[in-house]
Amino acid sequence: MPQRRRWLEEPVRARLAALPWWVAVLVTLLLAALVTWGLQAWSQAPGPGAAARRLVFELLRWGIPALCLLWVIWAKRPDRGVGAAGRGEPDDVAAVLNGMSWISFEKLISEAFRQRRFAVLANGDIPGGDQVDMVLRKGGETHLVLCKHWRAERVGVQVLRDLQLTMSGRSAASAYVLTAGRFSDDARAFAKASSIHLVDGPRLARWLNTAKRSLKSGSGAAAGGMAGGHADAPAPTCPNCQATMVKRQARRGAHAGSAVWSCARYPNCQGTRPFVAFSGAMSPDPEA
Repeated sequence: MPQRRRWLEEPVRARLAALPWWVAVLVTLLLAALVTWGLQAWSQAPGPGAAARRLVFELLRWGIPALCLLWVIWAKRPDRGVGAAGRGEPDDVAAVLNGMSWISFEKLISEAFRQRRFAVLANGDIPGGDQVDMVLRKGGETHLVLCKHWRAERVGVQVLRDLQLTMSGRSAASAYVLTAGRFSDDARAFAKASSIHLVDGPRLARWLNTAKRSLKSGSGAAAGGMAGGHADAPAPTCPNCQATMVKRQARRGAHAGSAVWSCARYPNCQGTRPFVAFSGAMSPDPEA
């Protein structure tokens, strides 16, 4: 499975790159020593081909540590954030998200799904859309997208369980959960047994970079994204807890049926603001 390969490959490189130099070198040399020890035991085993095994061991006993050290140097090189095609794009999701507002993020993710031939509905266009951030249509089927944990370091299985209930209520064929961090082992196991697709940090960075290039070149699957004329405007902060706010549809109060700014921590925080292009301090609208 592609997700399993990413779990095996990308986090190993990312974690190695995050280690101090001396720790990375020490860990790598210890691993090389274990492999060399195993090869030595194999080469000294009696039986046919003993001479050939000893020759292989002599060739590899210094080659393995050298290759491991080269791998450490590659993983921690200063230009590690440059894309494979030399585009100068960071592949570290933290660098990609640096300074990015929720609206810009939503616009790029919308474009990423459109590139995958989904029709995308913004949250403000979704009746009762508090549980998810986007609804996708493709081939007559409904697919849900949850981005509320986009800046989380770790997403647990309870998020997926709640999403599965929402999927059942909406008769959704599948769902996507996006995060800049990673998913717990329980969450990954749960996703394997369901129709929930996990998009973790490295994959999310690639999606965002591709969507940026598409929109910048004017070849985007949909001009203007989901946020309309306010796509580049920053999201305001919650008047109650100062968290970033997201666009949602008010279901009651003076703004029922209209788009409002709602706290991203909803339902733990119920702060709201009227939905306008945010350019300064605004008063809370508790009746929205």
